[in-house]
Amino acid sequence: MHRELPDGFRDQVADIVGPEACKDDPATRMGYARDLWPLLTLRMREGRAEAGPQLVAWPSTEQQVADLVALAHERSVPLVPYGGGAGVCGGAMPSRGGLVLDVKRLNRTLSLDPRAGVIDVESGVIGETLERQLAARGYTLGHFPSSILCSTVGGFLAARSAGQCSSLYGKIEDMALGLRVYTPGMGWVETGQYSQQAGAMDWSQVFIGSEGTLGVITRSLLRVHPQPQARLLRGMKFDSVEAGLDAFRRIMQADLRPAVLRLYDPLDTVFAMSLTHGASDDDGGEASPLKRFTRKLKHRLKPDQLPLGTVLKGAPAINWAARMASSCLGVIGFEGESGMVSQADEESLAIIEDAGGEDLGREPGERWYESRYHISFQLPKILQKDAFADTIEVAATWDRVPRLYQEVREAMSPHAVVLAHFSHAYPEGCSIYFSISAPAVELDDAEAVYHRIWDAAMEASLRVGGTVTHHHGTGMLKKHYSAREHGNGLKLYRAFKERCDPGGICNPDKLYPSEVAR
Repeated sequence: MHRELPDGFRDQVADIVGPEACKDDPATRMGYARDLWPLLTLRMREGRAEAGPQLVAWPSTEQQVADLVALAHERSVPLVPYGGGAGVCGGAMPSRGGLVLDVKRLNRTLSLDPRAGVIDVESGVIGETLERQLAARGYTLGHFPSSILCSTVGGFLAARSAGQCSSLYGKIEDMALGLRVYTPGMGWVETGQYSQQAGAMDWSQVFIGSEGTLGVITRSLLRVHPQPQARLLRGMKFDSVEAGLDAFRRIMQADLRPAVLRLYDPLDTVFAMSLTHGASDDDGGEASPLKRFTRKLKHRLKPDQLPLGTVLKGAPAINWAARMASSCLGVIGFEGESGMVSQADEESLAIIEDAGGEDLGREPGERWYESRYHISFQLPKILQKDAFADTIEVAATWDRVPRLYQEVREAMSPHAVVLAHFSHAYPEGCSIYFSISAPAVELDDAEAVYHRIWDAAMEASLRVGGTVTHHHGTGMLKKHYSAREHGNGLKLYRAFKERCDPGGICNPDKLYPSEVAR
């Protein structure tokens, strides 16, 4: 049970935002009890919903945000900023109840400066809405996470998110030129180009990725780009993960700057691409016995087929059978000025062929582009079939990526079907995005398996020297591993936390364990 709200607190909140923008009915509290962390969704499926907040408020101005934060600080009420609720790590879960502050009414795009290539936008704007508004004026942010239809600009910044074109446009922290943040301890903090002092230190990166634990981001200045004149995508095939990674490293270090660069491991090539993106059975180029096996497997593992929970009990055998495959499907895409796109595509093809890759033409790349958001809509079907699915994103430098892939995959393989693709590439390294599925017939058993999977993956990543998170944030899920990874860096976080949030009300229990964060 959460601590009750102080006497009169609800009325004080209502005085700030208005009675219609302040609710504490059971349906509202249940709706804000979680984000899309699969573990919480699994519990809700079994009727074990979280307690939720005591109160939800929808401020519509920055001043209302400031007043709510100041009030919560004064009355020692836990405060959780909430955007679209699309996070998958429990970052928006009100673990101690209190007040949830939903920013979606802060939904204005305030100005666009074409000469500077900068937009001033409030934190509650949905990503897809922002892209459509920019496209109508000939621009793009270039930020396309798979959650773009239901996630907010504030959520992007809070979790350090990455979009599907990050190899060209960067992650959200590369786009942010300034923030306005309200903190309990320091009041308004303006960073970067919001600062009135020319040449002042840009403290934006302190708040980007802080997951609401230091204050509430209300506005941001973001770098935008002209809509690309041309876009060219194609597929490719490699005989091994190692060959594909070698080609991708060389492409990035040649500064060719593809917008999209993705490599699917053998099991993801023969299963996930055909299931979610419509790739043909011939894309993997496997021997006919394996093709027959994978066709049956793909049919059995479709969420609308029965019985998924039973089939997934054979996860070790499925993962073992995947070793018969070796071919990997890749997708590469360039966008921008027409001449530059054509030249970069030609140069990248030369690198791909030199690394032993085969050009599959434009169709696989264009098919991926048309269906690139479809996978997000498959997960609820899996939860309806006595199973669960989740994604785990780790990253490392190029010299560690092959070992990181092998060790994380092997660590999880006894417990779940494991697929992987490589994306979000940089000259220095890239991210690995693992997709896992396992049985979930009995909740207690499923939770135990879920934690074993995550423990195995995180321990393997730390052992290899990878990062435990790349673009999903940390939240409740990875906070203990985040603390181990960051080591003495926690001292810096503690200093900022003490100054920005001396009462510890801002999104408690996230990012790092409370006992080490203070």
